[in-house]
Amino acid sequence: MAKQVVTITDTFQQVASGAAVITVQKRGDGSLLINETAVDATAYKVRAEINEQFQQTDAVASHVRATDATGWEILVDGVL
Repeated sequence: MAKQVVTITDTFQQVASGAAVITVQKRGDGSLLINETAVDATAYKVRAEINEQFQQTDAVASHVRATDATGWEILVDGVL
């Protein structure tokens, strides 16, 4: 397992390739979209709060983007 701080943009980026915990460190405008395939239609959309966590337990990729990327930062702890 490894840890990495990621600054979120308005395009999908893969932040993990397996089991991971994603923790919001800085909250920006807009919402976060999180999913396995980097497609808006299947993404979990949430207006996350600081310290809110999301868990991926499967051995699949996790992609994240923000609807407004200004200010978002997450900590990814898991299979990067």
